[in-house]
Amino acid sequence: MTSTDSVKSSTVAKHIADSVWALKDYRFAYYIELPPGGLPETKREEMKQLIAAHHGAYATFFHSGGHWQKARENFWLDDAAETFQRLESIVGAGKVRKR
Repeated sequence: MTSTDSVKSSTVAKHIADSVWALKDYRFAYYIELPPGGLPETKREEMKQLIAAHHGAYATFFHSGGHWQKARENFWLDDAAETFQRLESIVGAGKVRKR
C-alpha cells in the first residue's frame, strides 16, 4: 500500500464515519406506494385530511409511475401509530413502509 492509497483509504473511512448516525438521531421516512393511476377522489380527500391532522417532521416518499418522489415538507407526517394505520387504510395493507 502506498501513502496515496493510505490517504484515500483514510478519506473514505472518514466519509463513511461522517455519514453514520447514532440510532437515537436517526429519522425514518414514510414510503407510500400509490396504485396505478393514482388514488380515487375519495381516497385523495382522506389523504389530504390525514396530512393536515398528522403533519410532522418525517419525510414522505410516494411511489408512482415507476419511481419514488420525495414530497415537499408540507406533506411530511408525524410518528403517531394512527398515522401509519390510516395510511394503510387509504392505500392498502403492505403499501406503506417506515424505514
